[in-house]
Amino acid sequence: MDVISAHATSTEVGDLSETLAIKKLFESKAYQIPITANKSMLGHMLGAAGGVEAIALAKV
Repeated sequence: MDVISAHATSTEVGDLSETLAIKKLFESKAYQIPITANKSMLGHMLGAAGGVEAIALAKV
């Protein structure tokens, strides 16, 4: 796993549950994987969100 593109829409419940899921899945390795969170900075662009994520990840 090179990077995780989190859904991370900056909601308290959503971000917490996503963080816990990542930690449960990857255990101690979760702390070594870079995580991006574009929606937390740009907002959720609905239909365009996937394209924006793809462009952002291509630059990582």
